Amino acid sequence: MLPLDPEGKPRPLRDQSMAKNALAQLDRLGPVTKAVVWVHNGLVYHDTPVAGSHLHAKLGAAYRSVCCVFGRGSFNADSGRVNAETTYPEGQSD
Repeated sequence: MLPLDPEGKPRPLRDQSMAKNALAQLDRLGPVTKAVVWVHNGLVYHDTPVAGSHLHAKLGAAYRSVCCVFGRGSFNADSGRVNAETTYPEGQSD
């Protein structure tokens, strides 16, 4: 599944930019640097036009993707709202 913008179109510029930023940090930190880029599972694949495909094209076999799943809990992604379970230190709020 490709990440889509609100109009249902793929987001190629976003994915290219994410990959470019990750590669720029690897270049900046030197050839022996290893990194973990933590993104949504849909962005790590190397066979679709998402950030992972750009990283794979540049890094080849050195690129590895790991997808995570969970069976319970919740998360806050793209909703613009905080989960009902989220608590803040006293005096702070979203």
